[in-house]
Order: sequence, then structure tokens, then C-alpha cells
Amino acid sequence: MIKEEIEHYLYTHIPLSAAMRVRVEDATWEHIALTAPLEPNINHRQSAFGGSVSSLAMLTAWTLVYFRLRKLNRMARVVIHKNEMQFNKPITGPFIAETHALDEPTWELFDKTLQRHGIARIDVRVRIMFAGIEAARFTGSFVALSTL
Repeated sequence: MIKEEIEHYLYTHIPLSAAMRVRVEDATWEHIALTAPLEPNINHRQSAFGGSVSSLAMLTAWTLVYFRLRKLNRMARVVIHKNEMQFNKPITGPFIAETHALDEPTWELFDKTLQRHGIARIDVRVRIMFAGIEAARFTGSFVALSTL
């Protein structure tokens, strides 16, 4: 997976990612890491705005699911169904959101369900790191809807 391809896709189709100045730190079929600087995401307390932190986490999880489906040549719309965000520490500098690995049986069940029913759900967890410490945690449930 090419980092520039992902950034271009996000900037073109999800303009908030450009406003947040999101960058792809790492991208494989098993792991996505997106970063954002503090400046465009700052709040009145000189720390990262919670909405920006949540958005980066959601973008990271969404990107993993979307591009994994593309790898499988599945034409599907990926949408968030529900999410939970836990904030542990203030973020006062650049921050990174990275997905937790999902095992192959989970991906296989997700794909089989999508093929069989035209709809499938998968849960993705993301850690938001700042200065080497987990500053926040995201859990999101994403739904893929077949477009064929």
C-alpha cells in the first residue's frame, strides 16, 4: 500500500483530513498509523481538541477497513456504526493514531459475511499515542455495504 495514495484519497474524499493535516506514518494491510500536528487541531487549553483526536482515530480505523476491502477487490461503502472514545492524557504536540492488529479469522468472517449478505460489521481498536504514551483509546464498529 502506498502512503501517498492513501493521503490523496483521504484529502480528496474526506476534506477534514486535509484541514487536520493528517499524514500517513505507516500503512500495511494489517496496520495503519496516521499522524496529525497540534497546530490545526489545538483547543483553547493549548492541547489537542478532542474532536480532532476522535476524528484521527476514526479515520485510522476506517482507512484500515476500506483499504483492506480494496485489496480483496470488494466494492463496498464503509461507514461508522458506533464508537467509544476514552481520553487518558492531554495531548500537547503531534499525535499518532494506530490500529490494533485484527486476526485473519476475523477478516475472513467479515469478508464471507459481506459476500453472503451484502453487509458486514467489524470492530477496530485504535491507540492514540503522544510522546510514547497512550493518550487516548478508540473502539469503533464499522459496517461495509456491498455496492454491487
